[in-house]
Amino acid sequence: MLQSRSELSYPPSLLACKPLDDEALIVSEDFQPLFRQWNHWQKGETLPEWSRFDPLDYPKLLPHVLLVEFHPDNVEDIRIVLMGEHVKGFLGHFPKGTPFREAMPQETFEDVVAANRYCAENACAAYFVKSLGWKARDLLVYELLKLPFSKPDGKLGVVCLLRFGLEKSQIQAVMAAD
Repeated sequence: MLQSRSELSYPPSLLACKPLDDEALIVSEDFQPLFRQWNHWQKGETLPEWSRFDPLDYPKLLPHVLLVEFHPDNVEDIRIVLMGEHVKGFLGHFPKGTPFREAMPQETFEDVVAANRYCAENACAAYFVKSLGWKARDLLVYELLKLPFSKPDGKLGVVCLLRFGLEKSQIQAVMAAD
């Protein structure tokens, strides 16, 4: 588990995928209540049930939501379920059911697959603060909170909260805090 912000490195990578057990590490304070709720739903080693999460219960987060699903036996077949407007503004619009592989370069997709696998196998949330420089955009820094859920059909759903365009002061605060 990530115990403190002092474990973070800056640069070259702002934060690799690590389990998240301290909400204070999350830059966007509006992401913290959903993380707290997910922790409340999660019991020990099991993932919360997908039916517990309703994006409409979190209206301030809707622009930042990216919902994906995949089967644990095939984590590379990630499908988009829902994309918020903030996410669409940076990734582009992809209809429901689109393979996630089509939304990003291969190296980024491989990071997503590894993070999803890690969250699923360890029944944990994960958090990133990373740089992004694709789709002909300037280099951006974004944060990503991943909250995995179990689904009745055997698939896993992941609630991803993304905020693109973090300010340098926000990044430095995360890196400096203990």
